[in-house]
Amino acid sequence: MPETLKNLPIESIINLYKTSEELLLVLDAEKNPIFLNKSAKNLFGDIKKITEIEHFFSFNVCILDRDKFFDYNPIREIMNFNTFFSAETLFQLDSNLYRNLNIRSFSVQNKKIIILSDVTEKIQNISLKSLLAEIKRKSANSRDKNRFNQQSIK
Repeated sequence: MPETLKNLPIESIINLYKTSEELLLVLDAEKNPIFLNKSAKNLFGDIKKITEIEHFFSFNVCILDRDKFFDYNPIREIMNFNTFFSAETLFQLDSNLYRNLNIRSFSVQNKKIIILSDVTEKIQNISLKSLLAEIKRKSANSRDKNRFNQQSIK
């Protein structure tokens, strides 16, 4: 969807995402937030600069430039891209608490549009389904072994 949004005026994009569950941030040319929708404010608070939250983001990537290793994050990467950017990221809420966010960004009218979708529950559900399938498989194997053992005893 972001590919089609870049042809809209910023006001229209803001109106589309004003009450959305997806998070919307609009940054000016100096990378300062000029709009956060309600969902973004709920997660990030009332931030004045993107640097207040960028260090909470991370993603799995192989960084070959040693100088960028410790301060590399998806938000900084977004700022370097003038084209469409997309990645799955982690946002750290607490020492061991993270949200999985799909992040998409693009530029419109000299502004950076960042849209984040929280996919944490979807990923957790996939993990739980895999765990449940493994438990069912082990249970079936155990049942089969018990039947075999019972038949062997008779």
